[in-house]
Amino acid sequence: MEKIFIQTLNCSICATWVIIAVIIIRLAIKRMPKWISCALWSLAALRLIIPRFVQSAVSLIPNTYTVPDTIMLDSNPQIDTGVNILNSIINPAIAQSFTPNPIASANPLQVLTFIASVIWISGLCALVVYMAVNWIILKRRLAFAVKLKDNIYQSEKIKTPFLFGILKPKIYVPFNTPQCHIDNIAAHENMHIKRKDHILKPLAFILLSIYWFNPFIWAAYILYCKDTELACDEKAVKSMSEEKRKSYSLSLLHFGSCKTKAVIYPLGFCERGIKARINNII
Repeated sequence: MEKIFIQTLNCSICATWVIIAVIIIRLAIKRMPKWISCALWSLAALRLIIPRFVQSAVSLIPNTYTVPDTIMLDSNPQIDTGVNILNSIINPAIAQSFTPNPIASANPLQVLTFIASVIWISGLCALVVYMAVNWIILKRRLAFAVKLKDNIYQSEKIKTPFLFGILKPKIYVPFNTPQCHIDNIAAHENMHIKRKDHILKPLAFILLSIYWFNPFIWAAYILYCKDTELACDEKAVKSMSEEKRKSYSLSLLHFGSCKTKAVIYPLGFCERGIKARINNII
């Protein structure tokens, strides 16, 4: 289990460099289409999925395997970040704290790595269970939803609209939602379906569950969700007239005022950054 944890840690470090690069690009080119931002996040996801890439001389990542597999048993434990300044700062601290005592029964890093791997597995299981419980509760809540038309269903047990389902995703709206809002909701959520976001977002959360110990992965997940909503808005309003864009923005404001518990999976119509989304639409 310790070796799997070290491999996971190395994938996490590699992805961190990519995430930092994507964040810098997002800040530098704020007006680029949001689908490009979503595509950039897929590069970080690939780094998390594929354990080892072929090292390239022009790679943004200084070293794809920072922590060696043998670090737990090395008499002089060291890491290689690929950045000499970082190595010179980190390695002396590692040597001072974790150099093994010849008469000790176990190396300090063996104990630390075992404890860290147990905590990692516990956190992973907790997040997966949390996602599963949320899924079951929401599915039961929607059991008596009534079909309105096409793939749109009404339910009296929800306050905001969202998309739910993997194989046959459905759009759910609160009862008595005005038709003008339903049209705008459908335009947005059906764009999620076209982009396969109802599949990609759960996969992104699974990656987050695996690499939960890295705060950069949490930042990437939050920004990815935000960029996904902005990308769908852009596509949905692309061919709309100015009046329809105003109506679309009013729908965001209407449902954005409803306070709901944050959930992991459903793609909500007013999920993130209402102000930023309306500015982007305008």
